[in-house]
Amino acid sequence: MRIHKEKIYTVMRMLCESSGIRAISRITGLHQETVLKILKISGNLSTHFMDEKIKNLKCEVIQADELHTIVHAKQWNVNPKHTHLGNQYTFLAVDAKTRFLIGSSTGQRTVENAEKFLRQIKSRVVGRFQLNTDCWLAYSGRRGNAIKRVFGKDIDHATEMKHFWKKGDFISRSLAKTERKAHIGNPDLNRGSTSYIERTNLTLRNLSRRFTRSTLGFSRKLLNLRFAVSLFMWSFNFAKKHSTLNTSPAIAIGICSDIMSVFDLWNYWGAGTI
Repeated sequence: MRIHKEKIYTVMRMLCESSGIRAISRITGLHQETVLKILKISGNLSTHFMDEKIKNLKCEVIQADELHTIVHAKQWNVNPKHTHLGNQYTFLAVDAKTRFLIGSSTGQRTVENAEKFLRQIKSRVVGRFQLNTDCWLAYSGRRGNAIKRVFGKDIDHATEMKHFWKKGDFISRSLAKTERKAHIGNPDLNRGSTSYIERTNLTLRNLSRRFTRSTLGFSRKLLNLRFAVSLFMWSFNFAKKHSTLNTSPAIAIGICSDIMSVFDLWNYWGAGTI
């Protein structure tokens, strides 16, 4: 690209810190299409980097959940045949011990996408582990049973259902009770929580304008949404110090030894290795 690298790094840092495309364009003086091109390149680099680095992980407990957002327009304004528009969900899986994001997949909330997401987890984690999810029927119900099709009996699967109550329209809801059940194998229900992945969902909403609900923050193209999720995953795992761990999740899980920067990612393929 015919842009000074320092400006590219500035755009990448802003993309990782909840800035929108128009805001970045105004601050840096770059055209919006140029900012989107940097997002595309950064998202591709993040995807290839994580495909190469995230493998043979040893995890005890993994939590998985889905995160809702909108592409182009809300669902009632979209032709149902256009599956790349309207309601879209980002599937995320996190290691409960190190907070490392193991995998992600963005698309409609269907059994096929759930199975694709689970196969990605299976390809990156070795050995038996416990998987905690919510009670979506595509995971373990009669509608899909995707977990059993992907893992068979080589997994311990637990679900957690949370019940909330709300006093009024402008008062946030409160947790009333939780119900945990074992579905496959012999999971430890005392460790059957999904709190870490739900907190990670909040982090994604705070660090990406594409996930801010009840606003004008949404994606126009599904492909750009996937690039943004990929860049977020790389930044969360490799470039940010987790406040609980006091280090990055990638260091905690043993993949790398130093916290990376956007400079390292952009120059990764030219330099060979980090």
